[in-house]
Amino acid sequence: MERLMADLDSWQKVFDPTWFLIIRISNPLIDSGIREWQTQTAVQPPHPPLSRAASSFDGSGSTVVANCSPVDTLSRLRHIQLGADVADAQTASDLSINLDSSGLEDATNVPILYTTSRVIQRPRSTKLLVVETVPAPVVAGEVRTNPTFKLNVENLARKLKQLEPGTSGLLRCYGTVKRRSAQKRLLAIDMIFRTPDECQTTPCTLRQIMMERSAPSITQIVAVAKQVARAVSFFHACDFVHKSIRPENVLIFPPDPDSEPTNNLGLAFLVGYEQLRHAFFQTELRGDSAFQRNLYRHPQRQGIRAQERYIMQHDIYSLGVCLLEMGLWHSFVLYEKGQEQPELSAALGLEQPQDETELSNDTSIALANKDVLVQLAQSQLPQRLGDVYARVVLACLTCLDPGNQMFGDEASLEDEDGVLVGVRFIEQILMELDRIYV
Repeated sequence: MERLMADLDSWQKVFDPTWFLIIRISNPLIDSGIREWQTQTAVQPPHPPLSRAASSFDGSGSTVVANCSPVDTLSRLRHIQLGADVADAQTASDLSINLDSSGLEDATNVPILYTTSRVIQRPRSTKLLVVETVPAPVVAGEVRTNPTFKLNVENLARKLKQLEPGTSGLLRCYGTVKRRSAQKRLLAIDMIFRTPDECQTTPCTLRQIMMERSAPSITQIVAVAKQVARAVSFFHACDFVHKSIRPENVLIFPPDPDSEPTNNLGLAFLVGYEQLRHAFFQTELRGDSAFQRNLYRHPQRQGIRAQERYIMQHDIYSLGVCLLEMGLWHSFVLYEKGQEQPELSAALGLEQPQDETELSNDTSIALANKDVLVQLAQSQLPQRLGDVYARVVLACLTCLDPGNQMFGDEASLEDEDGVLVGVRFIEQILMELDRIYV
């Protein structure tokens, strides 16, 4: 019975992202179905009691969703997705995200190695919070705040406030704090995230773990791979592209050393939202020449001036590079003490540009490195992680190749709501990873 219950729980987690793809479908029948369900269950409160949280950091104000039904969560996400007016005071309160910056003044800040995220702990509180600073766009050396920037961050924050971290692989948003100049210009937005109750230890990045620890078991690697892949799926279900999926932006909360020994690396969560963009908003085709970031970008998106608009398949490619790196358990990027800049691992045969402009002027470097990654997935990954894992990685790395068998042509996945690519990701990546038993 315990094995059957575990299998059922695993099956449910595989199909959870499919359920949440519904929020992206702009069909009034979806909303009619939600209202019908809520009417049929009207004998119960439409919104179960929620835990008190904060529109200020002192515990007063809005609420954080807890123990609500999936349909309630779906309803709230639909309100955000469609930009509908919220008449219900309870729901409006649930969607509030603005926090008073004074709540962070006396907090202890602990940076997390190799990432811009940091952990904060407020006085007289045992709870850890994670802070992500999303800077306003900089054009020609000047901060230019446009309405799209603020709208993107606030919409994502409201959606992440509704999701269960254990299901989505995304930390639940506590709220946002605006950072402004003396002239009241918006410079950045801090996104504040709660850490799950079971995460009592200070997190570290997947990059740090890969550099400091010897290769873990296949069981441990596959468990983290499933969590990261699920996080990508939920992030896309929220109607956003991430644009910066790499080991520096995967936080791992190690198991509590005082608890019973467990055969896992810890709980993994996708962070790093400094480049986030709504999936259907116009991309500006801006990039950079930092090789440690370009390595995880598709060749179409490398360099200062990207060649193609950013789509969800570009995130899928980045996921493939991360899964390959985890499978080989060999950090592609090395941070040496005393060095200002990281460097590529020489053992893999990857090519590093000689200067900042070479990558932008010569796409052959990006294409050559992609070929090396594909070859590594074909030749070394099966003997380490097995054929299924290797096929998943190859599916990610070749998802935009003409004639690829796993995802098909880009044009065949284009639809009004962007649902088809999400469904294909669930079929070819999440369900295939779930087939791996070790």
